[in-house]
Amino acid sequence: MSQLSYQALLQNLHTKFLVCSPPHQKLEVELIEVSGRRLSDSGKTGQLESFSVTFWGPSSRFLAQAIYRFEHSQIGNFDLFIVPIGAHSEHYVYEAVFNRPVEAGD
Repeated sequence: MSQLSYQALLQNLHTKFLVCSPPHQKLEVELIEVSGRRLSDSGKTGQLESFSVTFWGPSSRFLAQAIYRFEHSQIGNFDLFIVPIGAHSEHYVYEAVFNRPVEAGD
């Protein structure tokens, strides 16, 4: 999960991700926002990083709240829990929220 830092996602703002959705279909979404970064002390484990990301997906296909496999040319492959938060005439809007330990170099 270290590739999913705030900085790594911010560097890939407005790029395309492929979402693997059963049965063996892929849907292209765009990362449109990386926001709300906060650092907090978590005691023994060091600092925690909290932020959210927002994706746009096509209106032709809806993704329900679930964990999906994401693929990205720079970040790689990872699983991410997304929640639909809105709909417009041309796209659905999805959000993922991160609460993760800050690793050295993040």
